[in-house]
Amino acid sequence: VDLEVKDKNGKIIDKREFFSKSWVKNWIYMIRAFFNTTGYNQYVILKDTSGANKTFYSSSSASNRGLQPLSVCAGSGVTTHGIRVGKSDYPWDKEQFQLVDPIGHGTGTDQLLHGAVTVEDVVDDPLEPSFRVTRAFTNNSGSSITVNELGIYVHQFENYYGHGYFMILRDVLASPVSVPDGNTLTVRYTFFITY
Repeated sequence: VDLEVKDKNGKIIDKREFFSKSWVKNWIYMIRAFFNTTGYNQYVILKDTSGANKTFYSSSSASNRGLQPLSVCAGSGVTTHGIRVGKSDYPWDKEQFQLVDPIGHGTGTDQLLHGAVTVEDVVDDPLEPSFRVTRAFTNNSGSSITVNELGIYVHQFENYYGHGYFMILRDVLASPVSVPDGNTLTVRYTFFITY
């Protein structure tokens, strides 16, 4: 994970990097669902980001195509999926299904403007193939905002069964990141294989 805070002139005022080790239980159930796809309508029951039990499909019926089980490509202002940030330093737990205190979109008190999520192409490096997921958060609230937690929410759209939103990981920062008014926090998750 790379975190970078820039002021309104583009000057970097905080930069840090750490390894994320914080998958939650939803993720292992999703992988199991994909490994167990032996026919149509394969699924597991997960906790969605509202805390409700929700069906997660790894395959759909022949008459019901269009499964998109792991989209993080949220547009500007969209908070249902993509990279999310929050204020809580409550410890990580595998049972968590949402950020403890997520920061909303906007310019009001304790709100950040959520930019669009980008998913870059794979860098086919011979030693460490990788790709990055990035989102910028701009503070126009009028006061400083402290970020203590990060997460990734994924979106499943199935044109018959409806939408599902699930958190797959949550990171609690070793020390908080302050985002002063007028500044932008950029969060980058790099997924890679290494030897």
